[in-house]
Amino acid sequence: MMNLKESGRKIVMLGVVACLLLALSGTTGISAAADSVLYAKPSASGSGNCSDWDNACTLQTALGAATAGEEIWVAAGTHKPTDGIDRTATFQLKNGVGVYGGFAGTETSREERVWTVHETILSGDIGEIGNDSDNSYHVVTGSGTDGTAVLDGFTISGGNANNPWEVTQHRGGGMYNDGGSPTLTNIIFSANYARYGGGMYNEWSSPTLTNVTFSGNSALFAGSGMYNSNSSPVLLNVTFSNNSGWQGVGMCNIESSPTLTNVTFSDNSAQWGGGMFNIWNSSPTLTNVTFSGNSAVVGGGMFNHTSSSPTLTNVTFSGNSASEKGGGMRNFWYSSPTLTNSILWGNAAPDGAQIYNEWSTPTISHSLVEGGCPAGATCDEHTIYEDPLFVDAPNGDLHLQPTSPAIDVGDNGALPADTLDLDGDGDTVEPLPLDLDGNPRIVNGIVDMGAYEVQTASVVNECVQALPDLAFANPAIAPQMRNALENKLLDDPDSVFNLIEGGMIQDAIDKLNYDIRAKADGSLGGNPANDWITDPTAQAELADVIDALVAYLETLL
Repeated sequence: MMNLKESGRKIVMLGVVACLLLALSGTTGISAAADSVLYAKPSASGSGNCSDWDNACTLQTALGAATAGEEIWVAAGTHKPTDGIDRTATFQLKNGVGVYGGFAGTETSREERVWTVHETILSGDIGEIGNDSDNSYHVVTGSGTDGTAVLDGFTISGGNANNPWEVTQHRGGGMYNDGGSPTLTNIIFSANYARYGGGMYNEWSSPTLTNVTFSGNSALFAGSGMYNSNSSPVLLNVTFSNNSGWQGVGMCNIESSPTLTNVTFSDNSAQWGGGMFNIWNSSPTLTNVTFSGNSAVVGGGMFNHTSSSPTLTNVTFSGNSASEKGGGMRNFWYSSPTLTNSILWGNAAPDGAQIYNEWSTPTISHSLVEGGCPAGATCDEHTIYEDPLFVDAPNGDLHLQPTSPAIDVGDNGALPADTLDLDGDGDTVEPLPLDLDGNPRIVNGIVDMGAYEVQTASVVNECVQALPDLAFANPAIAPQMRNALENKLLDDPDSVFNLIEGGMIQDAIDKLNYDIRAKADGSLGGNPANDWITDPTAQAELADVIDALVAYLETLL
C-alpha cells in the first residue's frame, strides 16, 4: 500500500510535467471520442438495450453488441461473465472496443469517472458464491486482439484455471491471452489462481500494461502474477506484490523478453525466483525497477536460468532473501545479465547474498554492490562497495539520503530511449526522463544509481523557470522574479539547496513553505495580494512540486 510520503513523491511527476506543459501551451483536457457508447451495470435496467444509464445492459451483453469504434462504460459493482455455472464463460475483449470501468452510473463524459472510488469488479465467482471450485477458468480473455482492444479501470478477481486435463483451462485465471495484445490500464489483478499465470497468462502475446497491480495471486507451478511464453509485453508503472507460488511468483518468462519500466516487485515468495524467473533465452529489459522483500530457496529477487541475460538499468535490489543461493539474484547455465546504475545491498543468503553465479558471468558497471564484486562477475572501475544510505530500507523505502555515495555517479549513456514518452513531450528518442517516482531522472547533470533519483531544490527551480511570463503578477519583470526565486532555491548562502547540504532539513522545509511557496500561495506565510505568481494553474503546479519535495525531506528528519 502506498503511504502518505510515497503519494507525496508521486505528485512531483504531475507537477514538473504540468509546469512544462503550461509553459508550452497551457493545460487542456482532451476527451476521447467514440462513435457511440454502450452502458453496462451488474444487472440490466429499464429496457436493457445499453442506450444510457437508465437502460443499461449487462457487460456480457454490451460486449456481444459492441462494434469497432464504440466504447462500453461500466458502472461500479460486481460483474460476472455468466449468471449460470458455465466455467468457460469469460469476458472476451474486442478489437476497436474500449471497455471502461469506474463509473458511478450518472456520468456524461468518461473524464468524470473516478475508477479508484467506484470499484468495478470483474469476478469469476460464478455458481456457488465463495466456492472457488466452480469459478470461471478465465475472468477475461484477450486472445486474437490487438492494441485497440482496451480494458481500463477494473479489479479482476476470482479466476480459477485449475483444470488439469485441459491445457487452456489451467492457464491464466485472471486473464488469458493467446495470440492477443490488448491494452490494459488502471487494472488490479487480485485473488486469482492457475497452474500457470494466476493473474495473467500470455502465449505469443504482447499486451501493454500501464498502472496495473498484481497482488495476492497464486499459481501451482509458475507465474503467480504473470506468466509469459514466447511473449514480450510492455509494462509501465506496474506492481507485483504479495503473490505466492513455485517459480517466478511475480513474473515468469519462458522464451520471452518483456520490457519493464517503473515496476516494483515486493514481498513475493517462491521456491525459485521470488520476484522474477527467466528461463530459456528470456532476456527482459528492466529500467527503474525495485526488488524488495522477495524470498525464495534460490534467487530471492531474480533467478536467471539457461541463457537468460536480462538488461537491468537503475534497478535496486534490497531486503530480498534466499534460503540457499542468491539472495538478490541467482544466475545459472550461461545466463549473464548486464547491470548498470544499479544497487544490490542488504540482500541475504548463505551463498551469494547479493548475486550467486554458476556457469554465468554478469557484467556490472556504474553500480553499487555490497561485499565487493560477486564471484564470476565482471565489475568496472566505477562500481562501488559503500553503504548506499537508503532512507529506510527495513520499511521498504529505497530512496537515497542526500549524502548517499550513489548520487551523481551513474552512466547517463546507459539510460534507454523514452520510447513510451513518459513525460508526454512527444520526444521518444531522448534518454528516459523520469525515475520510478515519476521525478526527473537526471538531477545535477549525472544520473544517480538505483531506481530513485534524489530530488533537490533544483527540481522546484526547474518548475519556476518553465513558467510563462503571464503566470507572474507583473509579466514585465518575470525574468527578475525567476532569478530571485532561483537564488532563494539554489544560490544564496541560506538557499534551500545549501540548507539541505548542511543538514538543516527543518530550516529547508520552512524556507520552502514560508518563503518560496508564499510567493505563490497566500495561505502560507503571506498576503495573497503580495504573490509573485498569480496564475491559479501555475500556483497549483508549483505547490505540488514543493509539497512533494517537502514530503521527501520530512523522511530525513
